[in-house]
Amino acid sequence: EFVDELHGLLRVLYGIVRDQIDRPDIVEGTWTNELKQVSQEIAKLLEETELVEQAIRSNRENAAFLSVSRKLGTTLNIGKLLGQILDIIRDLFAYDAGGIFLIDPGTHNIIWETIRGYPENRVPLVRQKLDSGIMGSVIRTNRSIVLDDVKLDPRYIEARADTQSEIALPITQDGVVIGCINLESDQLRAYRKHDLNLLKAFVQQATLALERARRHQERLETKRLEEDLKIARDIQRSLLPAAPLEFGEYHISGVNHTCEQVGGDYYDFFPLTDKDIGVVIADVTGKGVPASIIMATVRAGIHLISQTEYSIEELMSRLNHFLFNSVEPEKFVTACYGVLDSKANRFTYVNAGHNPPLLVRADGDVEYLTTGGLLLGVLDHADYDHQVIDLAPGDMIVFYTDGITEAMSEDGEEFGDKRLKNILQKTRKESPPFVLDRVIREVREFA
Repeated sequence: EFVDELHGLLRVLYGIVRDQIDRPDIVEGTWTNELKQVSQEIAKLLEETELVEQAIRSNRENAAFLSVSRKLGTTLNIGKLLGQILDIIRDLFAYDAGGIFLIDPGTHNIIWETIRGYPENRVPLVRQKLDSGIMGSVIRTNRSIVLDDVKLDPRYIEARADTQSEIALPITQDGVVIGCINLESDQLRAYRKHDLNLLKAFVQQATLALERARRHQERLETKRLEEDLKIARDIQRSLLPAAPLEFGEYHISGVNHTCEQVGGDYYDFFPLTDKDIGVVIADVTGKGVPASIIMATVRAGIHLISQTEYSIEELMSRLNHFLFNSVEPEKFVTACYGVLDSKANRFTYVNAGHNPPLLVRADGDVEYLTTGGLLLGVLDHADYDHQVIDLAPGDMIVFYTDGITEAMSEDGEEFGDKRLKNILQKTRKESPPFVLDRVIREVREFA
């Protein structure tokens, strides 16, 4: 500050001397020669103070850049990091208001911001600049802007009445604009070309710190998501039967392997009375968490309705109505639900658009259980038909989802119904767990 003041006084003094020398009425002589000598001495002092100013500025900038790595390496929190960047910038450039904004490159929506020096009620106008104004232009063109007088630029949007000059430049990552830095000053012509170059160099260094913080944030988010998905997977597993079921002369077993951590495939078997067992398999369109949520809804609906509704056609109709009014229009469910009467040895079922279960008789004959109606959730009202199957010792019914038959080989060939049928005919005399293991193993080898 002292050198700046001295430099300013010397400029004033030099101007006064030159005015005297350049007067039209001045008479050449000893006095004028002395004035010229004085002006030369002042000019030398100006050059020396300019060099001192440059040295001081260079030292200040170097010190600031040394502190950049130190300070920017102390946190991986993006919010804190943006605040540190503004603090360091203040050591390099005087500003009365400023902001750093990180955006989604696709939508230009703000994902992180730090703003200082603006009245609270004017902050929305600051954000508006990202859609238009100076910052909007910087983000669209990926080019910096320096305004000596903001009032002379029609793009300027006034967020502060005292702002006179402004500097804004983009933050880029691999050539893509990911944000913007904006500084405003209450002085005219507060920012020069040197300031812009220095700020660009600083932003390049700060961007590296931002990238480290962003990757750290992504790792934390990925870890959190994995933990949430693990919880979701554990919950989904708890909705499936915990173990095979021995019910009189019947043995029921099931298995579920999802491509992702959670999915929309569902099977269940549960006692309804001392002689009746409800058996269901279902497949929700889509994958992942959305499908798993609908799957849980299907399970809840079947368990709830089956407690009071003994007609399986009516159960399916009510479940269809419930799903139609509960899930998005483009979502639907295929399902096959039946009731096994272990005393009468009968299985009564309704197939709502699902892959037809295979009834494998003891002698190897195979029947497909297709009776039913429309898949669930497509129309508000739907009617369903049922079929009654008489069972004999050695008969086996196998339920499956399209993950089995549509499993694809490297050549693009599907596993198909025929291969599944052949496996079941060959293993029809084995236990249900053995049959399931054989099917899964052959499907995996094929795919």
